[in-house]
Amino acid sequence: MADLWLDFITSFALATTEYSLSQALGHLRSAARRLVRQWRRPAFLVRREHVQLGLLVERHGLRGQIVRCDGDHVKVRWADETVTFHQIGHDICLLDGEVKVDSNVKALNVLNPVEEDSIFARDTMTIAWESNGDIPTVDLLLYERCTDSEEDLLEVMTIALAVPNSGSYSWTVPSCVSGHNLKVCVQDSDCEYVSDQSGFFHVQNNRPLCDIGPGDPAILFAEPRPNEVCRPGDDCVIRWATKGGVERVNIHLIQASHAEDDVLVETLIRHAKNVGKFLWRVPP
Repeated sequence: MADLWLDFITSFALATTEYSLSQALGHLRSAARRLVRQWRRPAFLVRREHVQLGLLVERHGLRGQIVRCDGDHVKVRWADETVTFHQIGHDICLLDGEVKVDSNVKALNVLNPVEEDSIFARDTMTIAWESNGDIPTVDLLLYERCTDSEEDLLEVMTIALAVPNSGSYSWTVPSCVSGHNLKVCVQDSDCEYVSDQSGFFHVQNNRPLCDIGPGDPAILFAEPRPNEVCRPGDDCVIRWATKGGVERVNIHLIQASHAEDDVLVETLIRHAKNVGKFLWRVPP
């Protein structure tokens, strides 16, 4: 605000010394408008109740649209094609001080899963999103973070293609999926640049015994853990827990597949006594 007062005073001084009367009045009017706009600015700030995809906003005279809503922050695509994140109620304003939505702005915003969600393999997850603009169908992809960088993502699998843009999709998590750094990406089937990603969530493959009905026989895997590496020549400890009177077990080495059926590689042992542990030396 102090800078704008200085701007107004400077304009007044220049107007009275260096310009004709019409020029002076023009400079003074421009400076006054900047001053009034800043003085009224708090009333125009984007508040939580205003936030929606396609909402037209402005900042420092630059026009933009909200293309993502994420808690207390929004993602804005500006007229100069830059994209920035802003905290709600701080530094972006409603365009012309009014709630205006551009229905032509194509945008997607993933609502579920959320950060730190957890689900077991073979369970069903509801993927939910909202959209703005003409997006008839969307593609659903699964990504995994490979390093400490949140930007270093690897596409793990395609969940579904050309899904009708209804805002939700029920996905049964395949048995081959596990990990603690997974994300769902929803993208426009016709334009991969129109997309959004969920927060990181977890998929577990070993369901607790307490989740299984009384009397139901069950074997639940404990070790090796997801993403654990066993190298040739290593002694790999295989552990499991059982419920429901399992006396003997078979242990198989299986290659996980994104298809419905996994691939049997080798049977490690048959009809072994159920002691909950087996030491397997990985072949060289």
